[in-house]
Amino acid sequence: MLPPGIKWQHRVVMMTVMAIGMTAVAIAIGEQLGKPFNEVLMGVFIC
Repeated sequence: MLPPGIKWQHRVVMMTVMAIGMTAVAIAIGEQLGKPFNEVLMGVFIC
């Protein structure tokens, strides 16, 4: 997913930011669907 030639430190930062962002989006979608917070997080970490 990330372009080649990037230092590993930059890759770690990018992946961390993406993971936090995707988790926030999943929580927001779960709230819209009326799912409890713990079910949304369990779904995120199982997948």
